[in-house]
Amino acid sequence: MSVPDELRRYVPRTDLYDSFDLVHYHMPLEQPPSTASYIIFKKGNKYYAKNGTYGHIEYEGEDAATVIQSVLDALPNGGKVFIKAGNYLLNSRITPKSNTMICGEGQGVTILTRNNPDGVFVNYGASADLTDYQFIVIKDLTIDGVDRTGHGYRIYKARWFLFDNVEIKGFNIGIYAGSRSSSDLFAFLIFRDCRIWDCDTLLSFWAGSSVRFERCYLSGNPSVLEDVAALSFDNCYFSANARIGYRIYSRNDQMLKILGCQFENFPSSSCVHIRRESDTSYRLENLLMIGNQFFDYGSGYYAFDIDNVEDAYIANNLRCTNVNIGSDVSNLVLINNENYVTENSGTATIPSGSTSVTVNHGLAGTPTTIIVTPSAQIGDVWVDSVTSTSFTINCETAPSSDITVYWRAEYKP
Repeated sequence: MSVPDELRRYVPRTDLYDSFDLVHYHMPLEQPPSTASYIIFKKGNKYYAKNGTYGHIEYEGEDAATVIQSVLDALPNGGKVFIKAGNYLLNSRITPKSNTMICGEGQGVTILTRNNPDGVFVNYGASADLTDYQFIVIKDLTIDGVDRTGHGYRIYKARWFLFDNVEIKGFNIGIYAGSRSSSDLFAFLIFRDCRIWDCDTLLSFWAGSSVRFERCYLSGNPSVLEDVAALSFDNCYFSANARIGYRIYSRNDQMLKILGCQFENFPSSSCVHIRRESDTSYRLENLLMIGNQFFDYGSGYYAFDIDNVEDAYIANNLRCTNVNIGSDVSNLVLINNENYVTENSGTATIPSGSTSVTVNHGLAGTPTTIIVTPSAQIGDVWVDSVTSTSFTINCETAPSSDITVYWRAEYKP
């Protein structure tokens, strides 16, 4: 009896494989259906793709990229591709389809290694509504560029990506999304429990929106983040000059959030640096920095160095020894930041027979507001000789006994 053509690919053929033992071991007919559309594995110097429903090997070859891409092309409506433990050499880039999940067995366990000049993954769309490539999940694997060449993932005119427990290392650019030549080129990228390090540029994001990093590790070199609306870093760790470098270029950008992050070992860079390009007049609207810690930034650099921002709330950050706030920052709330005091109060005593007392205010800069209230009537009271470290309280009438004066000072950069 002949086999219908549409079923022929599910019939096992021993001549496709290295040995009958390989067929028997990897595709027993009694195997229950898998949750993956395809299972990809390596044996010797060859790569195999097994149909997850029927248990039959459909693709094989010595180039992992060809096998993986063949599987993805066989899933026009998407599906789950499970890549077993091993090191997979890619002689070309892979293009996932919409509604596809590619998952491995963990960081450092399933490794996709660049063996071409371009990189590992690419989704390069053409539609302005970003629907050519959407709803793509990369999970539980390592993407290795080896010698800082190419891109770990190139995203252009695409949306809705989830990177979950993914390591990206050894590329010229770890994640390259968008382009400076246009706007709204990507949207809705989520990075969760990822490790991005050892790249010339960790992140290069241009003209997109809605990007979120949760519990990620970034180390090695700065990122370029330009005109990205609704960008957030939540409980992330930054090390070895992996600064958040945000540039405003072609529009007023909305919302940058940095929450509960730790910055450590920044010998030649500020931890957070926000500026517009010199030839524009645009600003970042809404900056939120709360509960971050800044360690070991070098002399002449800052925990945060910001300018060209409207509506900023910066509070409860630790180890803010050196901070720079530019002249073009408006509607700024800057409170409860360790080592960078913007509000202080206390008491001072004008001695009997004296008409002044000098107060060390402890603020991060020269006070912009000082309020003084004497505990007794001593005539007019005023403040002068205000500097970055102290001010002097004066009274019109010398008291006959020591007088306490209550003071409150604020510094607004």
